[in-house]
Amino acid sequence: MRPYAAIIAVLLSLLVIGVTYLLAFQGPSQPPPAGSGAIAVDANNNVGIGTTSPTVKFDVAGVARTREYLKSDKLGGEGRTGVVLADDAGECSRTIGGKTVKISRALPPTTWEGSAAACPTDWWVCSAADRGTIACGDGTVVQIDRCRPTYHDDSGNIVKGRLNGVNVDQAWVTDAVFSSGAFRGQFINTKGKSMVETELTDCVVYPTWCCAYK
Repeated sequence: MRPYAAIIAVLLSLLVIGVTYLLAFQGPSQPPPAGSGAIAVDANNNVGIGTTSPTVKFDVAGVARTREYLKSDKLGGEGRTGVVLADDAGECSRTIGGKTVKISRALPPTTWEGSAAACPTDWWVCSAADRGTIACGDGTVVQIDRCRPTYHDDSGNIVKGRLNGVNVDQAWVTDAVFSSGAFRGQFINTKGKSMVETELTDCVVYPTWCCAYK
């Protein structure tokens, strides 16, 4: 009978583990149970760990860690202090994949490489496909000071920088374009026209197009 007793003990242990995990999943009106593995799922199927009020699909109230890396197809905004959008509600909006996406320029000018620093938390740097070709921003311009320092061109000539205020209606998107023998950042103006950074570009720093779900 001893083998049967061992099997029964194992089955009981598995049952206890299964019930423990089931009890960890709580409905939207229930507080998470005691313990570090508390999970709550609300009516919108948002999952919260340590919170009964998740606001996004996966909401962790505390420090999260991954043993490998988090994969995303978007360049998320870094949420730096002092970041300002032209319009928090979006200068325009588009429907992408059945979801409404609001689009606005982040006003701190950055280089193309630093564009993620310009977008707030919960926003991402728009790709050219996200931004689209629609008019956005009503053609309003942003004034940038010291937008291009003095530099040497490819022939070694000194090109005087543009230090005074320059009015621009372009903003960065994530895309890189191979142009004039090098990969260069792409930007799109408020009318939806795409351009590529070159030595003839007015500035080396621009606002950034940021996107977020409404």
